[in-house]
Amino acid sequence: MGAIGDFLLNSFQNRGVYLLLVFIYGILVAVILPIPIEIALFLPAAQKDYVFFLLVALDIGAGKGVGAYLIFRLGLRVEDNIRFWIEPKPTNVLWVRNVKGIFKRIVEWWTRFIMKTRYVGLFILLSIPLMSDTLPIYLYALFNKEGGLLQSGIFVAVNFFAGVLRSFIVLTLFVFWGTWIQ
Repeated sequence: MGAIGDFLLNSFQNRGVYLLLVFIYGILVAVILPIPIEIALFLPAAQKDYVFFLLVALDIGAGKGVGAYLIFRLGLRVEDNIRFWIEPKPTNVLWVRNVKGIFKRIVEWWTRFIMKTRYVGLFILLSIPLMSDTLPIYLYALFNKEGGLLQSGIFVAVNFFAGVLRSFIVLTLFVFWGTWIQ
């Protein structure tokens, strides 16, 4: 199975350690790891331990919420730099103007998308099983129009509830798939 698989199986025997690892993993998945969080759900689902599954789902939501808060704060600090970079400045270098123009259109497109979809769009994207959380969280945090489109508390809550819902979608698929194969 490998070192990581053995480590997870061993930590699963100690539920407190497993929950701590899942919480940290949830933060890392939100912040830097473009890996789906569903890996943490397979052992509780396979053992049909639905009470522990609920705890893991809540733990995933909490980890994703903490990670989303960190990214939201980062987005407020970085967004000004992004907007400053795309502002027109006199230059005779054609490729610089072209790159800035392309980048400006991308920023404007994402800002309009986030303005239209807001929390519902973020919730839907984060509820899709096997979807990377990192990209949508960063996009919604970075193109938040100086914190005017999304509020941090609601942003964190959306991440939490999407993480919990996504866990239960995975459980439903897992149970359905297991029933269908038998």
